[in-house]
Order: sequence, then C-alpha cells, then structure tokens
Amino acid sequence: MALDAAAVFLSAFLLFSVQPLLGKQLLPWFGGAPAVWTACMLFFQVVLLLGYLWAHLSSRMPPRRQALLQLGLLMLAGGGLVWQALSSPSPLLPGPDMKPEPGQDPVGQLLWMLLLSAGTPYLLLSTLSPTLQAWFHLRWPGEEPYRLYALSNAGSLLGLLAYPFAVEPFLPLRAQAWAWAGLFGALAVLLVLLSLRAMGAVRPPAEAQTPGGESSARPLSWGRMALWLAWPAAGSALLVAATNQLCQDVAVVPFLWVAPLALYLLSFILAFGRGRGLPRPALLCAYAAFSSFAVFVLFRGPEALPLTQLLSLGGCLLAGCTLCHSELARLRPHPQRLSLFYLCLSAGGALGGIFCALLAPVLFDRYLELHVSMAGVAVLALLSAGPVRARNSRAFTGYAMRSLRAVWVFLLILALALHARGSERETLARARNFFGVLRIERRFPGGPDEQLLMMHGSVIHGGQYTRERLAPATAFGEGTALADAIRLHPRRFAGQPMRIGVVGMGVGTIAAHARAGDHLRLYEINPQVIAWARGEGGFFSYLADTAAAFEIEAGDARLALEREMARGQPGGFHVLVVDAFNSASPPVHLLTVEAFRLYLSHLAPDGILAVHLSNANLDLGRLVARQAEELGWPRYRRDNPPRGRTWGASWMLITQSEKFLARPEIAPDAVRPGAAPADALRPWTDDFSNLFDILY
Repeated sequence: MALDAAAVFLSAFLLFSVQPLLGKQLLPWFGGAPAVWTACMLFFQVVLLLGYLWAHLSSRMPPRRQALLQLGLLMLAGGGLVWQALSSPSPLLPGPDMKPEPGQDPVGQLLWMLLLSAGTPYLLLSTLSPTLQAWFHLRWPGEEPYRLYALSNAGSLLGLLAYPFAVEPFLPLRAQAWAWAGLFGALAVLLVLLSLRAMGAVRPPAEAQTPGGESSARPLSWGRMALWLAWPAAGSALLVAATNQLCQDVAVVPFLWVAPLALYLLSFILAFGRGRGLPRPALLCAYAAFSSFAVFVLFRGPEALPLTQLLSLGGCLLAGCTLCHSELARLRPHPQRLSLFYLCLSAGGALGGIFCALLAPVLFDRYLELHVSMAGVAVLALLSAGPVRARNSRAFTGYAMRSLRAVWVFLLILALALHARGSERETLARARNFFGVLRIERRFPGGPDEQLLMMHGSVIHGGQYTRERLAPATAFGEGTALADAIRLHPRRFAGQPMRIGVVGMGVGTIAAHARAGDHLRLYEINPQVIAWARGEGGFFSYLADTAAAFEIEAGDARLALEREMARGQPGGFHVLVVDAFNSASPPVHLLTVEAFRLYLSHLAPDGILAVHLSNANLDLGRLVARQAEELGWPRYRRDNPPRGRTWGASWMLITQSEKFLARPEIAPDAVRPGAAPADALRPWTDDFSNLFDILY
C-alpha cells in the first residue's frame, strides 16, 4: 500500500509542478500576456482528459495488458526526455530555436510548443492517478480507492506551492527542468515495480456494494453523467476566469497562477477527503458571502488593493469549487466505474478551460468569463437542491430556504450584469484578442479638454485631445521626465536628428515629441493597438500627423531587440522608452536584469533609457532603481503631480551621458551607482522574480 501511495503522490507532484515551470519559460515569448497561462491551462486540461480516456479504455483490459501498455508509454515518455536532454540545454524546456515568429496565431504556437516539449510525459502522468487507483482496488477490493484521489490532490498541491516558495527563488529554469526529470526517473522505478505486481493480479468478481452503499450493478442515468460533466466544468471555468482576472489587474507571475490552482486542488481535498463532501448549507452560505465580496471588489476596480483582490477572488474560488466538488463527491459511483467517473470529471474540466480559452474570446468582446462562471456555479447550486419532500413544518422551512437561494442567485446575476454594463460609459469601440480587451473611451465630451483614451482593462494606455491633436497627452505630457529626456538631449540642443525607440507604442503619443529628421522605431505586440495608432477608426492621429519617419516592429519587443542584436544591428537609440503593460500588470520579462542589459546595449553612447513607473499596485521605481544599480548606471527619477494638462506620471531615466546628467534640471536628483544606501531588494532576473517584494 505504501508503494501505491508513493507513486500516486509523486506522479501528482510532477503533474502540477511542471505547469508553472513551462508557463514561466513560455511567458516572455508571448509578451507576458495573461492569456499565456489560460492557453497553458487549456493544454494541461485537454491532455489530462486524454490521460483519463487512456485509463478508462485500458481498464477494460486484463491487468497484464494494462501494465504492458503503461510500461510502453513510460518508455516513450522517458525516451523523449532523454532525447531532449541530449539535443537541448535541458530536458522538458523548449529550445531557443522554437521562439515564435510575429504574425502567427499565438494560441496555436503555444499549444504546439507544449505538445513537443512535454506532451508525452504529461500524458503518462495524467494516466497514473486513475490507473494506480484501479490497480489498488484490484489488490485490496475492500479498501476505499477514493482516499488515493485525495492523496493525489495533496501531491498536486505540494507541487504547486513548492514552486514559488522553494523552487523558483533558488533554482534557475534549467536546473528546475533537470530536477523535475530526476524525480520523473524515480517515479519510473516505482511504476515498473507496480506494473510487475499488476501483471499477476486477477480481476475479482463485481462487488455487490461500495462502502457507501451503491450497487455496482445499478445502471447509470444520463442525468447523473451530465452532472459529472457540469460540476467540474463550472469549477474549472471559475478557476481559469479568476486567474485571468488577477493577472489582468495585478501581474502575470507564477504565484498568481499557482495560488488559484492551489485553492482549486484544496477544494478537491476538502470534498473527497471525508468521503461524501462537505455540508451543502454551509458551502452555499460561504459561496454567497465570498461571491458578494468578489462583486464588491469588481466594482472597486483598480482602487482595490492586490491583497483585497486576492482574498476576494480566492475566497470565491475556494468556496465555489468546494461546493462543486462536494456535489461530485456525493455523486461518486462504485469503484468499478471509477475510470468513467474520472473521465467525465476531466472532460468537464476541459470544457471549462475550452470555454475560457477558446469560446469566450469569440463570444464576448470583453472579459465576462468571471461573471458567467460565478453565475453558473450559483445557478447549478440552485437547481441541484432538489424538491422539498417534507409535509410538515420542515416543508415551510425548505420552501423558505429555496426562496432565499433563488433571491440570492437573482441578486448575484443582477449585480454581475450591472458591473458588465458599467464599463460601457462613452465607449466608442472595443476589441478583444489574445493580448487582452481594448476599448476607446471618450472623456469630457464637448469640453475644451475632450479626449479619446485607449483603455486596457481599467488602465489608460494612451490618449489624444480632440481639439489640440498635436499636444502630447496622458503620461507623455510636457514637463514629465520623458519629455525632458528628449527636449534636453544633447543632440536636440545641437539641432541633430534623433533615433527614438518605444517598447509598447500605445497610441503613438511619442510622435508628438518628434521633429522632422527624427526616426521612430515602435515595438508593439498587440495588432489592435497598431491598427488604432495607425488611424483605424479615426480615433488617433499622432503617427499620421508627425513629420518624423517611423517604423513599427510587430511582436514581442524583447524578442525583436534580441534578433536585431543577433544580426549585429543595434538600435543606436538616443532615447529608448519602455512603457509596455498588460492592463495594470507589467510583463515581468521586460523588467529583468537581462532585459535591461539588452536595452542598454541598444543605446547610442549618449543614449537615455526612459522607464515608465506609474502603477497602482507595484513599486516599479524601487525595482528599476535596483536594476540600474546592479548594472552600474546612473539614474534620475521624477514624479510629476497632475498639473493642467500634464497627468501625474513617474519616470526613471537611466543614462551615462554626462552632458545630460549635468543639466541643472537633472543634476540635483541624479543618483550615481553606489551613492544611495544599498537596497536589500534582490534584482529580478529571467530565473527569479518576487512580486511581494515590490507590492505597495
């Protein structure tokens, strides 16, 4: 029995620890968009479904044939890892030759990379939980195999929580991949031993009853199987939607992938660990409370603190998923139907992932997945209550409780609908793609300061005045450190043309600071941003009005800059602006030491790197200062309060231009390397980043 428990636990640990590992490797290649994790989740859920299908079909075979099939799949998966280790720097991780090219479908590229790098090992791991439980039932028919399912979820939970706290901070990605491969080898040994033992097993005759009292001969109804699909689909959709919402509003980092998924797994442990799930009334009350809290935080929008968002959505996710999975625990079948039950469960989970990753972007022009999934759980809970059968005073109580639940569901749906409609204020256009939801919003209509703003989520990503269309708006206004980086640059005083690069072009506001003879190179990953900045819809005209030459490089800016350096074509920028954000969250791969080293290598000798720091949740100024200190470059920071048409904005300039640093507007606040007290903040690298270090 110990061998079974060890194999189930280790396989689950590996199954879930590989997810943040691969997600972190692929995130920078696709612009750090929250949809990267959504697509990864879709891949993992679909392969899990295939694994459970494998286990269900093989469960009909004699134990000896099952064991031989598992050993064959093990050889295929292990051989693939060995081949990767010999042909690439490390097993499991996609090699640099697989980096995506701009203009291709990002979801398709992501799924293909995951399939090539981890498809077979993940398929093997996906088959093990139901297969090993079935073998356990063959050896010990009188024991309850669902206990191993709770152990499997505990292993998954540990694998997830270990990543941000015990793995990511201490091991680079390649070392993580090698460690994972080593544990996979240990699991292979366990699986060989269990397979050899299973070959000698004999399938016992069908038992009359489960420990819970269900007959194995009792036919399954289609309604019951439909609930086996509906409940996990609702829980899975809630998981993906809540994760997406957190990443949109806070940051796209492994911890915010791991935390919701850990709560999701904890709900399985709570539901299946005690046999028949937790009491329904208590779960309904908990979900009603946390869903109401989550709706309140949604209405607060960007004003809500990250911790508040995490607590509200996390509580809603845990309560909702525990409710869903407790209903599943009450519906669990006889152990002889265990593989079919798990197949339906994984199919429901995949349906929830497909809804969020593939259907929602087509059906909705904004993020409504969270609204739909929260309402879906509530409606399922209402419909599953069943008829009131009592005929005395308990009947009145039953009807009263049903009425209260119906009122709560109605109010929840009404509040979610009002929140969804609330974002329609003066919205002129809206578009959704892999990189997020964008909309054009009109502010101060009819007044002298009327302006059009491009919004990503609840955050302004550029704007233009409708009456004075040549005036720089938003954080690019006159008086900001960015404006002075161009105005006070030695080349500007010498009357010479400038080369200006922008990572994250927004609506092209930087063009308002350019002159004839200047050359702008704009890096932008979102094709809809490029279209609107070029003038689609007639909203923005900075690029159309500028006298400077400009070119747009579509795709992830860091990958584009790396390709240019590999070709021996550094940008030679006199000013390079970094202002790339996903809603309120900056892509982490654009803030690492390696990224800053790349930016600085693209500067001209008198070049200035300008980094936009404004963020409601994260102290980016502290991080950027630490990166500049790590690289030994002087820096200058300016925090502009709102004044007139100049918006409040924070910028940091990093440069080695002594002429610029000596300017009277700059010199008093310029900081040389080593001049300021040492900051204990650990520099962010491609292998390490800690969101909690820079939370306000």
